Amino acid sequence: CPSSKEDVDYILTKRPTVVRGEDSFSVFSNPVDIPAGKRIGLDIFANSVEKFLDHVMFQLRNFAEDKDPEEIFKLFIFTPCAWTEAVLDLLRKTMQIPKENFLSLGTVDREYPSMYICKKNP
Repeated sequence: CPSSKEDVDYILTKRPTVVRGEDSFSVFSNPVDIPAGKRIGLDIFANSVEKFLDHVMFQLRNFAEDKDPEEIFKLFIFTPCAWTEAVLDLLRKTMQIPKENFLSLGTVDREYPSMYICKKNP
């Protein structure tokens, strides 16, 4: 968690995409190289699931605009537990990300996947 001006300055050097709504905002972290490929992240601060989903759709479509459909990114969306099913529905149905592109990590059985891999533009 950023705790100083220097922390915020460092985060801004990574050139995140920040989107502001009337009473919500989201921060999309651009690709970072990791051993298993490229990681992207999305943090959303909203008071309703509808606004949360609007940010998910806008940020992912904006990111996918100029990407190679074959390129693979590991996407982390930090989601309130109560809204997880709605986010999964949006990704699967509206954005048409196939179920086989979802990956659940770890050895613990989880009700919801903890990471998503998208192989094509939504």
